[in-house]
Amino acid sequence: METVETRFGAVEYDPKNLLHFPAGLIGLPNLHDFVVIPNKKEGPLFWIQSIDDPDMAFVLTDPTNFFLDYSV
Repeated sequence: METVETRFGAVEYDPKNLLHFPAGLIGLPNLHDFVVIPNKKEGPLFWIQSIDDPDMAFVLTDPTNFFLDYSV
């Protein structure tokens, strides 16, 4: 297990469970590694926390929770 200090405090994660984006995210080419953190409140929202920049986190959800006919 490894630890990263974030706006949520210290977050432990297993490096095998990282989400890795080889080219970074669109508009954020220097952010490659993220870990998914459950939201403190029950519900369909999660956080995707950057390991490369501990100040950067985004809300993550399954769109079918809000749009039943959603498809890619």
